[in-house]
Formats: sequence, C-alpha cells, structure tokens
Amino acid sequence: MLAPQHDPFDTQKDMFMAWLGAMTAQLLLAGWHDRQLARLAAPAARRPS
Repeated sequence: MLAPQHDPFDTQKDMFMAWLGAMTAQLLLAGWHDRQLARLAAPAARRPS
C-alpha cells in the first residue's frame, strides 16, 4: 500500500492531480507542437520532385 496518510482517498486525489496536470499540459502545449510540426513540414513541401 502506498502511504495514504490517513486519507482513504489520497491515492485517488494523487491520480486525479496527475491526470489534471497531463490534460493541462496537452491544452497549453498543443498549439506550440502543431506549429513546430508545420515548420518541419514546410521545407519538405517546397522541395522539387
């Protein structure tokens, strides 16, 4: 058993906070990631075939 610290829902709270952090990171970083991918794809589109 992980250290529940006298709270029967401590593990569930920890997992919820981990999920919340992951979702927040997805929302905050998704636009930046898309711009990075577009910048990588742009030179490939300009290459002659």
